[in-house]
Amino acid sequence: MTHLERWAQQYLKVEKKYENHINKFVSYMVGINKGDKLTKISIDDVENCIEYYKKEGQINTFSSMENHIEAVKAFYKYLVSKAWTSDIFNEIYDYGGYKNHIANKLNLTETKERRYFNNATLKKILSTFDNYFNDKSLSDLPDNKKRKYIKYSLLRIFIKLSLIAPAKRAKICGVKRSDFNATFRAFKINNVTVNVPNSLRRDLLASISEMKKFRNKNIESEDCLLVYLDNEKFRPENLNTWFCSFIKEFDILSIVESKTTYSVEVLRNSAIVELIEADVDLALISIITGISISSLEHKYFKIRSYKPEDINKLINQGLGKSEYYIYL
Repeated sequence: MTHLERWAQQYLKVEKKYENHINKFVSYMVGINKGDKLTKISIDDVENCIEYYKKEGQINTFSSMENHIEAVKAFYKYLVSKAWTSDIFNEIYDYGGYKNHIANKLNLTETKERRYFNNATLKKILSTFDNYFNDKSLSDLPDNKKRKYIKYSLLRIFIKLSLIAPAKRAKICGVKRSDFNATFRAFKINNVTVNVPNSLRRDLLASISEMKKFRNKNIESEDCLLVYLDNEKFRPENLNTWFCSFIKEFDILSIVESKTTYSVEVLRNSAIVELIEADVDLALISIITGISISSLEHKYFKIRSYKPEDINKLINQGLGKSEYYIYL
């Protein structure tokens, strides 16, 4: 193991914010044989590292480039504090100009909020939540850490509910204890009874149990679930802020540090896309989502594009399955 790899491991034990980008940087430096030659690493190597990952398809936006620079810069502050190297970032006198130079050179685009997430991103979000809560409990945390734990616990419940029942945010936020059955294996929303997967049921029961101890109060039939889980501080507009913080903290997506909100609407959109791709009837999707069929067609039909000849083929195949067809 090189010096750079060993020092990166030490740093990441106390600061995991930029883990993904620091690992990229270290891997690149080891690959060009500078893992044991920190005095030979220059600011040009940082630019070359970004260019390498651009070619690899892993740094494609201005935001991800900016996050990579901030990660390496933070890592270098640690290295300098240990007197292990000098600060290569002292060579930069205009950070804005430096970032714009790289963006123009590599043709990096601005990041836009996605209309929906693919399965890989959704799985990353869910697994990150699971990892975060695996070794933590509300009762064991110091008081200054409890608030964050509660926010992320509630956010995880909201996200999972949105993915199995892609109703509007207000509907999910208004779900009461009485909307669930006695065992939390199903709940009703928009007059549809939705089955609750085992992992979500486990999370619901654990979160309610923890909050019961924290508040010393049982959840009552008419209590709003999310309000109960947030000790009556919850406001639906908080979700976009919490979601953005979660995305940035765990490097789920590359977004600029200055961004403070990320719309949770993308979660409902993602679930709707999955239903459409699974050939669920738009009339049924309309019921669970509360979105009109015409709006669904306008907003989501472009997810599937058909060539004219395919449209003809699919329509004729559908008609050909009718029992009366043979008489025609």
